[in-house]
Amino acid sequence: RLYNKKAVFTITVTSTGINNNVVISDTMAGSALKYMGDAAFQGNSSTPVEVSSGDDGFVFTLPSMNHNETVRITYSAELDGSRLNAAEDHGVLTAEETNNTVNAKSDEDPTEEPASKNFPGSRYMNMSKGSVVDENGSTITWTIKLNEDRIGTAAGTTITDSINEDSRDITSYSGDGITITRQDDSGETSETVGWGSVGMTGSGDYDWSYTIPESDGNVTYVITYTTESDTSGELKERKIGNTVKNDAFGLVIPGGASVKPTGTELSIDKSVVSSNTQETTWKLKS
Repeated sequence: RLYNKKAVFTITVTSTGINNNVVISDTMAGSALKYMGDAAFQGNSSTPVEVSSGDDGFVFTLPSMNHNETVRITYSAELDGSRLNAAEDHGVLTAEETNNTVNAKSDEDPTEEPASKNFPGSRYMNMSKGSVVDENGSTITWTIKLNEDRIGTAAGTTITDSINEDSRDITSYSGDGITITRQDDSGETSETVGWGSVGMTGSGDYDWSYTIPESDGNVTYVITYTTESDTSGELKERKIGNTVKNDAFGLVIPGGASVKPTGTELSIDKSVVSSNTQETTWKLKS
């Protein structure tokens, strides 16, 4: 099973007849896996002897196994982000990156029959978007989070953010630019990048792009910025759409928030005054 940055494996070997010098070998063939050296044995009457162990697997020998005797070996491997290639896997683990192969043989049964396990399709690069509307109801603070798990690196990829077309008649970016906070095990640092540095040149611009420097390494990004909506012509709440994407990882994350009209929100109650088979009279009250 795959848990965040850690893959946990269990090998089960059952002896048919009596087998001597049972050799169990494991190879972390996946380019992104690093064996953690924590193999734990269960269910065998003889003491296993470790022959060799390294970052890419291990070899153990059991002096003997009785008929129908079963041994289970549980161990783990770390997903090493420095071994992932985001440019090729697009933030999704591949079989080549996560393959793990085990073999078992004995003096009585010397033919190895490998069994493999991998985790293709598991996404290791994630992105999310949140929003908070201020008490005036017209300013929205948006927050983008990228690479929260820090399994791989997002360095060198581009984040593009857009105000949805159906919101552009009343909404534009506001403030001085985007604030980027980088987080890793040593702490966090923040910087503000002006609108002119992310492709914004005027009031008619409704999207911005930021390319993460290759030198950043493996960090989490928290990006905040604001939009302002002119709700003076609105009679009721209006849903504002804002979408962020990272094409390198195939990530498209929509966001939304509701802004309030500047004046009194129009609310109409409708009730029936009278009705017959030919017409109905309604009463409207605002």
